[in-house]
Amino acid sequence: MKKMKAVLALILAVALCAALFAACGAQKTAEKPEAEAQQNAAQQTAVEENNAVEENNAVEENNTVEENNTVEGNNTVEENDAAEENNADEADADPFIGEFAGEDGSTLEIGLTENANHSVMLNIPRLTNFDDGEGNMSDGGLSFLVTDPNGEPLYGMINLDEEDPGQNALILVITDSKWSLLPNDTELRFVRVIPKSEQTGTAGSNIPLKDNVPEAEKQVIATVESYLLDAWGDKIDDVEVTVDKIYSAEDEEAIDALKERKLGMNEVAFSVNYKLHPAEGVEDLMQFTAATGDIDEESGWIINKSNIGILRPNPDGEGYIITDFGTGW
Repeated sequence: MKKMKAVLALILAVALCAALFAACGAQKTAEKPEAEAQQNAAQQTAVEENNAVEENNAVEENNTVEENNTVEGNNTVEENDAAEENNADEADADPFIGEFAGEDGSTLEIGLTENANHSVMLNIPRLTNFDDGEGNMSDGGLSFLVTDPNGEPLYGMINLDEEDPGQNALILVITDSKWSLLPNDTELRFVRVIPKSEQTGTAGSNIPLKDNVPEAEKQVIATVESYLLDAWGDKIDDVEVTVDKIYSAEDEEAIDALKERKLGMNEVAFSVNYKLHPAEGVEDLMQFTAATGDIDEESGWIINKSNIGILRPNPDGEGYIITDFGTGW
């Protein structure tokens, strides 16, 4: 009986141990996925943190590149602005720079090139146009070189007119020419289109008349009115002018009669309509309609008159004049 109890006790002990081992194994099995999950979560967090760091680094690098590009761009703009200001200052200080007109309608345009030399454009109506001139300052003045119509070099010298203290007049002398139509010692005098005393701002701030249609129309009306009043004298007591058209540079190229004249930037071709009012006591009204126009019996005006002309700077330096008329005014 005692042996039987001992055997049972042994069996129970073995069964208990087996149950304990099984429980421990199950617990370890249950703990394992949880540990793996924690490990995976830790790894995921580390990956996300690394990605965040890399993204931050990339953003910072991009910002740095953009800032550098912005700085470089600003520096370039500032350098360009400084260069333009320097060129403008040089042009303002140079008494040879500008547009000049001669009494015969000739024009002289002198500019400043990128290498600080001078460009020279000389137009002599009904003779020729030099648009390839190059000039350099020397002790004797502004020496220049152009190419004559025969392809030969033609040299000249430009100096300030000593009789003009305002530096608004230039004297051009041909010094070495093989062209018989413009021989040596030919002298031309030019007056600045816009006197220095009337210039404002930096060089180039005065808009050329050809590019300033409102101003061109204003000057055409004033100049034509003044011309008609002078031309008709005491035969009329009033005149009214309206501008029909200011011809553009493109128009000039398309019209042979204008293209040949090679108008400067402050010279404009125009067409106008106008009417005249005969002075009291003038009986012969037909004299006002010889070219164009009709007599308006009701108002007494001579209406429907028109003409074309070219507005040029006055060589005397004041205002404008009209040249190259069409039919009679």
